[in-house]
Amino acid sequence: MSVLLVLVFVVVRINTLNNLPIDEAYYNSQTSQLKSVNFNHEAITKIEQLRDSNVTEPGTSLPANRSNPFAE
Repeated sequence: MSVLLVLVFVVVRINTLNNLPIDEAYYNSQTSQLKSVNFNHEAITKIEQLRDSNVTEPGTSLPANRSNPFAE
């Protein structure tokens, strides 16, 4: 019987804590501390130019006679 009472108390307590109203001041203070992400547009342009120039990556392509280096 005591275990049942403890379980009922825990469920009621969790339910009341789950239904607390949002503290707007705390929410606003936390969201004001978030930093926005700034992208380096020059780096993005260089990456797009490299992608468009069809440059093969050195060291990542296998010679024509090797299809699977782990099968040797």
